[in-house]
Amino acid sequence: MAGEPHSIKIIDTEICSARLKAEHPELFHYTDRGGFEPIVKTNTLWATHFRHLNDDLEIATLKPQLQETMSAVLGREVKKQNSGTRNQYYHAGGAAPMARDFVKSLYASTFERDDPQFAVDAYTTSFSTHAADTPYERENGLESQWKFYAHDGFCLVFDTDKLGDLLGGEFDRLDFTHLNLEDVRYLRDGARLPDYFDFIEPALQVVAEQIFRRFQKQEMGTIEFLRCATLLKRSKFRAEREFRIVAIPGAPGYQEQSARKYPDVFVKRSIAAIEDAPKRHITLFAGAEAKLPIKRVIVGPSERQAENAEFAQSIVGCEVVLSKPRP
Repeated sequence: MAGEPHSIKIIDTEICSARLKAEHPELFHYTDRGGFEPIVKTNTLWATHFRHLNDDLEIATLKPQLQETMSAVLGREVKKQNSGTRNQYYHAGGAAPMARDFVKSLYASTFERDDPQFAVDAYTTSFSTHAADTPYERENGLESQWKFYAHDGFCLVFDTDKLGDLLGGEFDRLDFTHLNLEDVRYLRDGARLPDYFDFIEPALQVVAEQIFRRFQKQEMGTIEFLRCATLLKRSKFRAEREFRIVAIPGAPGYQEQSARKYPDVFVKRSIAAIEDAPKRHITLFAGAEAKLPIKRVIVGPSERQAENAEFAQSIVGCEVVLSKPRP
């Protein structure tokens, strides 16, 4: 079944799509004062390790969906095989155990691999979109976000176009296995994995063909798997309207592999430093010359709102507005 990918480094990747920039020109990041001040003063964003996020099924939500889709692809592909191959396939239990082993192996060689030399760890920075909301939410913020993420806090409103460009510079500056800004998909009753990600079935089709041709290592497209695993969440989180930066730093073992395999073109870049306090995270844009594209700051509802607004105005170089009660 699936083994370790031949090469996990993604060279041709879309950091932030033109569609996303056009449909969601602003992204909203809610935070308390403890998060707001260092963002502004250091011109950086923290990206938190997926095991420290508020969903205990981060990354793993994809597993049953991926197994179901892989089973369907295998079931179609086996019909193209000769009778001997089909007999072996059905004798081994058919699509279900093959798909289960494939998914298990894929995770074991990436997110569940306990080896710092070949780590595939996802770090995320989360935003909300209010593009489909009313002007009130865009001007004053979302009540649920103030309550859960920014009590007595702030909302930084980012220019999506410029943030995407800044991420592109970060990808060129440091070694990332994967880096993008994209919308989270939320599970819906009756929906299948291709309904969320239209690129997944073609990638799995390649794997199925390789399985039946008895390749020792099946290579599902790395970018397709990483995008699906890091962008699929349970429906209970839908109200967050989340967009996220997903950053997967490179690892020394993969750098060494690439240096041996592509000695004429390999360029060694620094790997983002991983810090463990207060939560495991990496820092994005540390050392970058461009400023964070903060368009304005909304100061959340609070007994100290006026004081918080005065503080925000003292450290940011953009518009500061007060969140007002809904009329």
